[in-house]
Amino acid sequence: MGKKSTSVENIFKCRPTIKQYARLEDESKAMIDLIIKHGIKPNKELRIKKKKLKPVQENFWFLSWIELINLRGAVEEMKIFEALEMVYNISNKQITKLDVFNCFAAYLWICEELKEIGRVEVDRLGSEPTAEEKNAGVDLLTEFDYNVSLDVLAKGDILKYDEILKKPYAVIFRKLCLDKVKNQIQQNFITNANRKT
Repeated sequence: MGKKSTSVENIFKCRPTIKQYARLEDESKAMIDLIIKHGIKPNKELRIKKKKLKPVQENFWFLSWIELINLRGAVEEMKIFEALEMVYNISNKQITKLDVFNCFAAYLWICEELKEIGRVEVDRLGSEPTAEEKNAGVDLLTEFDYNVSLDVLAKGDILKYDEILKKPYAVIFRKLCLDKVKNQIQQNFITNANRKT
């Protein structure tokens, strides 16, 4: 594709692949980047020429917990191709053949799905620590990320970590929600008992 005209018509007629994108002139790249940034809509269907690929798991809640953790890590580090490999089970060679617009539309779909899971997590599991918890140093746990929940679910037994991480995240999330409700009931019980005395 290299030295072709940079008109919008030409970019859409000869939709560049990821491999071709690397060899485009700066002006063409800038135009494509602008389209990707402002004009791409999420699309879960990935196309390699005429072959249509669907995600290995369309509902990310049913990825194993470790798969979801790894996918989030790839997205946070903006490892676009790594994320596509995980979700679509495609090779690096296949990635170079992807239409650049479709590639980013699929990546945007992945990001949107992860954002929705994050929103539900904050809604269902998020809570502000109490003053007592802050004074006790609960903030020190933030550096351990998901390992805090993992350790709680494993009841401190590191030999159970791998088994738990292989479970679908929907199962893990449900258990974390249950534990949060049980803890809230326990706190309410203690508060009510203290009021009576």
